[in-house]
Amino acid sequence: MMSILLAIASVLAIGFAATAYLRQFRRRQAEMTAGLSALAAMRWRDFAALAQRMLRERGYTNIEQHPLGNSDQAYFVMQRVGERCIVACKHGTAIHLGARDLKDLGESIRLHDAASGKVITAGQFAADAQPEANRQRIELIDGATLWPEVAPLLPEAQLQHIRSVALDRSKREIMIAWVFAAVVGLAIGLLLPREADDVAPGVAVPVVQPSASTPLPTAATRVPSAPAPKTIVAMQPQQTDVEQRQDALRAIGSLPDIERALWSTQSTVSVFLLSEKQQPWADICKVLSRYPAVRSVRVQLTPPTGSTSPVRFRQCFAY
Repeated sequence: MMSILLAIASVLAIGFAATAYLRQFRRRQAEMTAGLSALAAMRWRDFAALAQRMLRERGYTNIEQHPLGNSDQAYFVMQRVGERCIVACKHGTAIHLGARDLKDLGESIRLHDAASGKVITAGQFAADAQPEANRQRIELIDGATLWPEVAPLLPEAQLQHIRSVALDRSKREIMIAWVFAAVVGLAIGLLLPREADDVAPGVAVPVVQPSASTPLPTAATRVPSAPAPKTIVAMQPQQTDVEQRQDALRAIGSLPDIERALWSTQSTVSVFLLSEKQQPWADICKVLSRYPAVRSVRVQLTPPTGSTSPVRFRQCFAY
């Protein structure tokens, strides 16, 4: 039961954490990616017009359009508070602008006696672009900066389509995340020890340890000899379940070729063997048959120290 609860808790924790991450972060990122792809699909003149609208929202006004415009870039001059600004629009998302690409704009800033310049692109800038931009008084506006400003300026139908594409991608990723969470939960449920399920939470398991007055024999003191006659402890009338468990444990521990016995869980008795030559299984079942409270428990047979034989689990009587 405990392993099932832990597996379910793992599925829910992973699933809800992944859902929150995908909705709050990855969905916005997917929307920006879809939006920049839509900007790249525009004609370069429409992209330049959208950039001008964005700057007008910042308080700039148009002065003139640069005569040099082509299929992937446009130049125009704007001003704010009497200061001129030379703007270069670089069309496309595959653009990766570096310091060398800013030198022409810096020259235009000086020729037009402008106070600053801007480069607007749906692509990205190289690492060496920002130091050069600082020297040339140029503001760099790449895709990540551009999209939040231009998104409200797009037609509502186009913006809704972009958000729908991002939502569909987010749903697929969330579904994959829950499948992964279910696989992890299943693995946890299968790998946890089964014995952990036998003990209910909060229930104390009575475990009988060997008496301190009768120390266990060590390897140095064990002498092969005929086993001494041992007395089988019989169940007394009107015994409680706890008393039956204790008496059964003492009786099993007194059998030949058994080092000791103890309760490892509420329903499992661990029996440690002294030798693999003799099989005390029949004697163990005879003992358990006399105690109704424990006759159906599992018996864990642990081989002697140094043995290569595996631990075995057996049951004398069915429930």
